[in-house]
Amino acid sequence: MYRPRGINVLQRLFKEHFQSVADQYEAKHSIIYGPFRIERITEVVEKFVLCGDYSQGVARIQCTNPDCKYEYFRPFSCKSFYFCPSCSQKRTLLFSQVHEPAALAGTAPPAVRLHLPEAPETIFSP
Repeated sequence: MYRPRGINVLQRLFKEHFQSVADQYEAKHSIIYGPFRIERITEVVEKFVLCGDYSQGVARIQCTNPDCKYEYFRPFSCKSFYFCPSCSQKRTLLFSQVHEPAALAGTAPPAVRLHLPEAPETIFSP
């Protein structure tokens, strides 16, 4: 039986406390930390709070093997890169898969260092 993962701790924290921080920011924190792009940040937080929520929509994924027919539903993600830990990790992994071969092209293979427990002359002497 499937049990939805529900809202995580970070999502709950932002859902319950972000609005009060945003309301008080200009008066309490803008002098120290500078101006706050409240519209953009609020948009990202709202997407993050709904990330992975099945009530916001799902994709139906089914195995293409005619003998298998395994299927499952995957909730839509928020795509709030660099804010949402799950979406940011996914983007980082995809980025590294694309760019790693190009970054390593033309470089020497990694060196392999062999450490022997004894001096080589004692191992290889007749």
